[in-house]
Amino acid sequence: MFHTRVLAELAGGLRVLGRFPEAVEAGNDARERVGPLVPRLYPETQVMRAQLLIDLAWCLGATEDLPRARATAEEAVARCRDLPVDAEAPAETLLALALDCLAHHLELLDAHTEERAVREELVILCARLAIAGPEAHEPRLAVALDALARCHTRDGEGSEAVTATERSVELYRRAVGRDPRPYEPELARTLANLSVRLRLRGEFEGAVAAGDEALAITRRLAGADGEDGRSPVADRLRILGRARYRAEDDEGAAACFEEAETLLRELMKAGGPGTHAAGLAAAQSALARALGAAADGHLDAGRTDDAAVALRRLKELTARSPLTDVHAACVSTFARARDRDAEGTVRAWQRTTGESWPTFVYRLG
Repeated sequence: MFHTRVLAELAGGLRVLGRFPEAVEAGNDARERVGPLVPRLYPETQVMRAQLLIDLAWCLGATEDLPRARATAEEAVARCRDLPVDAEAPAETLLALALDCLAHHLELLDAHTEERAVREELVILCARLAIAGPEAHEPRLAVALDALARCHTRDGEGSEAVTATERSVELYRRAVGRDPRPYEPELARTLANLSVRLRLRGEFEGAVAAGDEALAITRRLAGADGEDGRSPVADRLRILGRARYRAEDDEGAAACFEEAETLLRELMKAGGPGTHAAGLAAAQSALARALGAAADGHLDAGRTDDAAVALRRLKELTARSPLTDVHAACVSTFARARDRDAEGTVRAWQRTTGESWPTFVYRLG
């Protein structure tokens, strides 16, 4: 059995290194050697076999062989259920790893009903493990709850999604209290998810608060991560911007989207034109909407000079964005502003910019 164990450990090591095709080859070889009779003759191989199947399933998924990855993960779950209680590794801990692997591949295969059932079982199992071993298993429970919240969101269960995410956040806060370094990034990520799910529920103040905290943590961590830390900051800025926009803080939303746009442009210069292009487009589109709403709000309040500043920022955005929806938003916003208070708005524009009212808007219209 020595050679078999070496192959199984090699498969696990190659998985860690990201050398997935080689890991699959070694794992398949080891799997063939551990046939159905071997665990009966050598009970000590049962844990090794279960761990091998988990590693092999992840590697098959990484090579995009999803049907075999699912089948292997299902076999891993079955083997983990059969492990003796006095196994050298806790049977339920391995079962949690196998369930997580299976749920991941079910999600990739769009087998959502089966995925949800597995994730619900995983949450129950992790909650039981966390009672006896909070340091080891509360973070695992936090991950499982956040993943289950995705299922709730997908199934239109917004309240359940928020509740699960709030539990996940609380567990990560406790984990951060014990050891900040590995868990603060996960706390920030889960707070950002909470912001999104609260916004979808119409709880905009809570969404802003969660988004603010997520951004604050991410900014602090980005200082240590350098270049790699700016992409998460841009993502969190967009999430907070959307929450502020729905909370009718249009200027605050615009500030978030403008900063995100700047960061994404810098990242694209460093990493190539194709990197972060989708994020940049989303930030610019959201910025155009926020600036249009800000201009409208200032005009409603009689603040024509502030409206002119928002209009100038919107016009400047069109100069650096090729997006059709951005230019359409500019046309519509300028037209609304002139229609509502032509004389006052035009004078405010001239005071603010020193330019004539942009007639190109009406030619495009």
